[in-house]
Amino acid sequence: MDNSFFIIAATFLGCFLITYAWFSFITRKLSSESFTFPLGRNIFLPLFIMTYSGITFLYFFLPEQHDQLFDLSYLNIAVIFLSTLFIYLISLWPRTAKANWLFFLAAATAGTVFLPSDFLLFEGTMPFWADRLSLVLLWATFAWGYKYLNGIDGLIATQTSLSMAGLAALAFLGALPMLTGSFAGILLAAVAAFAVYNWYPAELSLNSAGCQALGFLTGWLFTIAAVEGDASCCLILSLYYLVEFVWAAILKLSRKPQHQIMENNTFYYQTNLSGLSPASICENIFKVNALLVIFAGFQIYAPNNYSLPALGLILTLWFISHLRNWQEPVRSFKELNQETLRDIKDNLEDFKKNINKDN
Repeated sequence: MDNSFFIIAATFLGCFLITYAWFSFITRKLSSESFTFPLGRNIFLPLFIMTYSGITFLYFFLPEQHDQLFDLSYLNIAVIFLSTLFIYLISLWPRTAKANWLFFLAAATAGTVFLPSDFLLFEGTMPFWADRLSLVLLWATFAWGYKYLNGIDGLIATQTSLSMAGLAALAFLGALPMLTGSFAGILLAAVAAFAVYNWYPAELSLNSAGCQALGFLTGWLFTIAAVEGDASCCLILSLYYLVEFVWAAILKLSRKPQHQIMENNTFYYQTNLSGLSPASICENIFKVNALLVIFAGFQIYAPNNYSLPALGLILTLWFISHLRNWQEPVRSFKELNQETLRDIKDNLEDFKKNINKDN
């Protein structure tokens, strides 16, 4: 009898409980000024160590899987986590803030060095060097911008946990290798334990360096899933984050003084400023991400790679707009229809008046 699911479930539960206990220990010691254990108050460290430990355990003890297109060597996994630790530590140093993105490029480049030569993001539709360059740029930018989800309590945990749950669900449906899905499940377990303490009002919060390092690990798992044939599913799972990041970046590029702080440009931050609590915002964003997980599940049966991602984008934009205008009363279809008819009637009256004036 194959005991893979038992091993995965036991590892998931163990990672969750140990990470939860670790965060519980930190919260108890935060108020103690006498607690001076090195890195004992560090929030990212439990996420990093437990994710690495869980993935390492599954890599060596999960029965061999034969459904992977590309075998990952343990050297590649070790390099990924060393790169994650590097960008986390270098991001803590204020003097590197302006060159921060270059370090992410270096880390993403290191992460691709040990990949197989046929590990191609765009399936051979462009030259090898262009494919690798695109992979590095997308991965580095994805990780670098992840800190912009940290403007309110609970959001970074909500986005990460739902996207990883989506990858785990794809593996359960047979669209991803079991090993890849179990890796996502380990990160999900660690982030779920963090979410308990990060929910509003948060007892624990990640700093920008921790968020970016978490984004680097998330980007790595998306990269593996994309090359295994689920690029469109990964796009759907990351739509909410991409919409927030791209919109905030566009406003910043406008060079207007009020838009130079990217966190302040995000929809969720503006919604919070308008009076809606972080808990309500995260609950609604959880809902839209849950819908995107369902869309990603249906995408594996879709006849093309763009219809459901496009529909998911429309849904995300509509949901964000609805959330942003939360103070406006919800109107029925009849009311909307009546308002439209009144607008048409008013426009016709204005048109007639203009014609009479011309005559």
